[in-house]
Amino acid sequence: STGSVKNESMRSLSAPTKSVLAGALLLQAALLIRSGSIIQVPLRRRLQTLAVIVQQFTQSGVTASFAMLIIARVFGAKVLACILAAYYSLVLTDGCEFKSGRKSQWFRNWPIWKHLGDWVRVRVCLLYTSD
Repeated sequence: STGSVKNESMRSLSAPTKSVLAGALLLQAALLIRSGSIIQVPLRRRLQTLAVIVQQFTQSGVTASFAMLIIARVFGAKVLACILAAYYSLVLTDGCEFKSGRKSQWFRNWPIWKHLGDWVRVRVCLLYTSD
């Protein structure tokens, strides 16, 4: 069903617009390959960039928004409303504000956070202790 939606949205574009978009994508791909910037980036730096993107998406709610859009498209608005009602009833009744938040060890132990720490290099210097 999503393929038909994509095809319908592509059909709504005019032929010149499609050719301009295709040309722009082809030009960008050619420039990236020719410059070697895709090939020359080390794997460690790519993993660090991926970690930053994951962190930004999870902090800003983009991941949740994509999940809601996919659920609404695949299962419908009624299923999405039921899932959201169940989630918000859990949030209102679990008393996490008295337990210092919802900490997930599974999420905290992802190896991608090590790469995020490598991306942002911070060094802490202890100048004095507060005895």
